[in-house]
Order: sequence, then structure tokens, then C-alpha cells
Amino acid sequence: MLSEHTPKQTRLDLKASGALPSTPFMEAHYFANDCFMRPNQLMEEAGKLAGIPGILVQGRYDLLCPPATSHALAARWPGSEVRVVDGAGHILYDPGIRNAVMKAIADLAARQ
Repeated sequence: MLSEHTPKQTRLDLKASGALPSTPFMEAHYFANDCFMRPNQLMEEAGKLAGIPGILVQGRYDLLCPPATSHALAARWPGSEVRVVDGAGHILYDPGIRNAVMKAIADLAARQ
């Protein structure tokens, strides 16, 4: 529910679907292992990405990965850009995010 800008439900009812999503278990594994990185490693070493083009698609209302984080990463990653999607949160299935990701992939492919 935190992933969506306008969630369809306001309560998590695990009995309704019958199946548990796999994402929280994968995320818990990564977080339990500090995402397999040293603290602040991504930001400290982002300069190593110079020469690798990147487009960060960011939902303006993303509660899980705030826009400030993608802007901070882009500031340290030469050749990257942030594309903010208004009215979107974190989830890839948001039409605005999905379309922006597809456009970003096409734009990167066209540069080759």
C-alpha cells in the first residue's frame, strides 16, 4: 500500500488473497544483510558509474524511495538524469511509472 500513490485498499488483508507476496521476504533478506553493501557505499562510489548512462525514474510521491535520494545519486553519477513522474508513487505497475520506464529504456537503447 505504501508503494501506490492512491492505493485501492487502506488495510492489508492477508486472508483475502490467500497468497503472500514474495517481495517483502526478498526485501527483508536484503535489509538483514545491509543490501550487501557498506553503509553509504552507493553514494560514495557513484562516480565509478561515469560513462554508463542512466535514467532514474522517480515517482513524485514515492514514500519508499524519496525523490531526494534519486536526485542525490544523480548528482554523483555523471551522465545520469532523473525523470520525475507526477502523481505517482513507487510501484512499477502505476501507468505513469511503467510508461516512463519503457520510455527510458527506449531512450537508452536509441543512444547505442
